[in-house]
Amino acid sequence: MSDLDGRAVRNVSVRLPEATFDAVVSVARVDGITMGEVIRRAIADYAAARKESPDWTAKVQQLQQQLELLLPPDLPAERTVSNR
Repeated sequence: MSDLDGRAVRNVSVRLPEATFDAVVSVARVDGITMGEVIRRAIADYAAARKESPDWTAKVQQLQQQLELLLPPDLPAERTVSNR
């Protein structure tokens, strides 16, 4: 599915507490954007900040090690998890 500026998109349903929903509505109205755009920007900001946190690389490496234990021994070891 392609929608946002030609980029592939996926639909996600999220349950929000009423106060959070009201905050999203307020920001959208004040900024003149959709609620979806408010949520997309918030997720993008969170993901970017999370990937910059000191423990990110260690957690990715730990997950990679756990996954490697599940791989058959004949798969190449150079397949790694990236900082996406």
